Amino acid sequence: MKKDVLNSRHHQDFKRFQSAIDGCLADLPTKHREKLATLLAHNFQTWNNVSLLGA
Repeated sequence: MKKDVLNSRHHQDFKRFQSAIDGCLADLPTKHREKLATLLAHNFQTWNNVSLLGA
């Protein structure tokens, strides 16, 4: 959203600004699907047997 709609862009009025955001959100399932999938991946780092009282 920030890169495509907000970053270094000037919108003439609030209606055009809102329209740009709505258009980007509407494109999430199609145009932005691959980018979004990388951001929402389940790649969580886990630690096993970690001492909570570290020195």
